[in-house]
Amino acid sequence: TLPSLNSIEKAIKFMNEAYTNNEKIFVHCKAGMGRSATIVLCHLVANEKMSADDALKLIKEKRPEVTATIIDFECVKQFVDSLKNELEK
Repeated sequence: TLPSLNSIEKAIKFMNEAYTNNEKIFVHCKAGMGRSATIVLCHLVANEKMSADDALKLIKEKRPEVTATIIDFECVKQFVDSLKNELEK
């Protein structure tokens, strides 16, 4: 099942809180290639100010099993759009 925009936002919020508390984070899903990679990609775009392409390159360096066809780029696009809307407020 692909992550919903709401799930991505909750995950990013959880990750941000953990980082604030100097906690380590382990992101996973059943196969560790699609849902988790989508969440990590969104985190990198939101918090590390990376482009989606650069974030994907980094993820693939760390986990070569991940491919662009597995990541849900529609969710990523929705997430990026929601970030832009928040910044414009």
